Amino acid sequence: MKSSKLVFVSTCILLSSVCFLNFERKVYSSEFNVVCKENENKEKFEIENLSHFINLYSDKEYNDLVQEIYSITDFICQDYPNHKNWFFEKHLPEVGTGLREVFFVRSEFDSVVAVCFVKNSDIEKKICTLYVSPEFEKRGIGTQLIDRAIELLGTTTPLITFAEYKKAAFESIIRKYGWELTEEIIGCYNDEHTELVYNGHLNK
Repeated sequence: MKSSKLVFVSTCILLSSVCFLNFERKVYSSEFNVVCKENENKEKFEIENLSHFINLYSDKEYNDLVQEIYSITDFICQDYPNHKNWFFEKHLPEVGTGLREVFFVRSEFDSVVAVCFVKNSDIEKKICTLYVSPEFEKRGIGTQLIDRAIELLGTTTPLITFAEYKKAAFESIIRKYGWELTEEIIGCYNDEHTELVYNGHLNK
């Protein structure tokens, strides 16, 4: 009698385990399908790098592209008065050397709609500029540009700075990558805004 009870209990336990495993598999399968569906639905954009076009384009084509890339960030001069000189005299000449890069995205009409300027030196691994045109915001372009920058820089915590009034726009990115506020500098680039520094210390 005891033996029969033992067999019955063991069978029940086994069946319960099988049912639980099947339930787990169904849940996992359901979650996996959702993740796959999200990845399929995620809009992908081609991230291009300016260095690729140095020898591919004619001088005129390359200069036109450079001008278009800069032009969508020209308004930044309001917060960073030296932005134009910095871009053309400091950043651009080192594109193609491995020390700096410009990533950008073009629309279906071939116009530049987003950019990311990156510094990749031994001293600084830095995202210098990140901008997405308003009509292309909330489509994952900024995140894809950052992912490309992170791939180049070899770190998920690159140095990045921005004026304190722009913090709200960066909140989701800060949370996603776990970036840490390390400095707040008053009068860093202008007299109006405090510059927030993440993931390191600024070598101005």
